[in-house]
Amino acid sequence: MNLQALWTSVINSFWFVPAVLVIVSVLMAFGLVWVDRAYYETIKESLPFIFTGTPDSARGILSTIATTFATIVTVLFSITVVALQQAATQYSSRVLKAFTERRGYQIVLGSYVATYTYSLLVLRSVQSETTAFTEFVPQIAVTVALLVVVINVGLLVYFLNQITKSLQVTKIVDIIHAGILQNINKLYPSEIGLHYEEPEPVSIVIRKLKRKEQPLLVTSEKTGFVRNINEESLAKLNTKEARWIYIVIKPGDFISYGQTLAKIYPRRRDLKNLVNGIREALSVDYQRSAEQDAMYGLRQLVDVALKTASTNDQTTIEYSLKYLGDSLIRLSQRKFPSVKKTFPHTKTVFVFKRTTWEEYVSLAFEQIQPIALSHQHVLSVYLQTFLLLAKQIPVKERIAPLKKQLDLLKKELSKKEVKEATSRLINKLEKVVMKKCGCE
Repeated sequence: MNLQALWTSVINSFWFVPAVLVIVSVLMAFGLVWVDRAYYETIKESLPFIFTGTPDSARGILSTIATTFATIVTVLFSITVVALQQAATQYSSRVLKAFTERRGYQIVLGSYVATYTYSLLVLRSVQSETTAFTEFVPQIAVTVALLVVVINVGLLVYFLNQITKSLQVTKIVDIIHAGILQNINKLYPSEIGLHYEEPEPVSIVIRKLKRKEQPLLVTSEKTGFVRNINEESLAKLNTKEARWIYIVIKPGDFISYGQTLAKIYPRRRDLKNLVNGIREALSVDYQRSAEQDAMYGLRQLVDVALKTASTNDQTTIEYSLKYLGDSLIRLSQRKFPSVKKTFPHTKTVFVFKRTTWEEYVSLAFEQIQPIALSHQHVLSVYLQTFLLLAKQIPVKERIAPLKKQLDLLKKELSKKEVKEATSRLINKLEKVVMKKCGCE
């Protein structure tokens, strides 16, 4: 795993924010105690509003805070685990990332652990007057502990409110949808203009580049899902011996040990550094990530629909379809990058396998189609979503995958009796599709 991918994995992990807050609490504890020791007499005279109790009262306050927060942390973790278990059971295990990656939950849990740590560290510095020690009460540190308690009360109310909302299906699909839109804006930033042509398919690009030369195969030494392809790392490689390089996998693909990752043309000896560089530029992990994989969010919405179909929850399927439709509408209006790319200071052509518009449409509609055929209400929502998408597609090149899905749907509907309202929707959809593709 390259450093950029490792850092992204770390900052998106559930424990990162709590760990940072605990480190901050440790630094605060030692720093404030040092300030108290260095300016003890000055503090007592100039800041009358801060804590002025005895060592015993300071110990009592700090020990109570530590004990209470240890209990609260246990309860919060229990609530979180129950919420995750319920979400995985009701919807899909893939939606768990929508919970664990939310900064709000991480801040709340981290704040409580940090307060517990802070209280214990400050507690050890409190001293009663004896023959060996002079009396010392870290007044500022204790005052800060009391202020943090007040803040944490507000965070607890926030947490309970958010955890209650997050178990509602509308909130879950909304969180997933927000992640999809964020990815679309990052991966496909440019909108389609008046004159737009779809990039050449990878098969055609390869056919143009390919000669009789044999490639050097770059095989995988790992097993898992491709999270990231670091193009910056690829640009820095010494590729002067290669005329072109084909990266045959894309983010979201599962790779096995020994599977081909890339092909270097033409085949040469002594390309070990280039082979290792390509391997290092590909980040592989045990699960998929939305980092460079816009299909991952769509996959989550489809999974929610499929999971709830087993309980006949047609409303949840409806929500999933509507958010899927909106995601595809936004995606349909974005330019897709070319599969062919060259980097500065090199003549080597890189060819990337990228997700196509047809793959997005197929993922969103194919697996939900059998559910729609089994429920009249879902079928109606399915067709309405389809119709809305067809109306808003800006270029005719992107209507063909919809026509393919429509033909599959009509073939299945021909085997059963169809209500009049459904027939009208299909006819309307067919007219829109035929008009958009110029097939009238």
